[in-house]
Amino acid sequence: MLSGGSPMGFLAYSPRLCVFRASFDGDCGDDQGSLSVAGAGVWLTLFAAENGRLPDSEDDWLVMRFTDGGMVAANTHLLNVARVYASQGQPSTAGIPAALDAYDALIGKAFWQCADHCLR
Repeated sequence: MLSGGSPMGFLAYSPRLCVFRASFDGDCGDDQGSLSVAGAGVWLTLFAAENGRLPDSEDDWLVMRFTDGGMVAANTHLLNVARVYASQGQPSTAGIPAALDAYDALIGKAFWQCADHCLR
């Protein structure tokens, strides 16, 4: 899954469905829910215009992978936002609920919508 930049963008591919799902700055509208290869190409062009470059390896800061061991990414901030969003409503190990600001909550929701698509 492509994840990162400013504004934050996500692009996930579902091998089973053979379509992409995209989010740009937290927006996961239906029009971005099942992009063809051509639609994903247009989205990538817009993303690159905002962020300057696209990743060229799976170890890139903009790439997140899902493995049997969990999520793997160089962007630790995004990993933490995703984990906190997934655990909201459950007490943290210190007994104090971890809170996200409104933007991070929006990004966490968009992340998991795209991740769900990617993992189907």
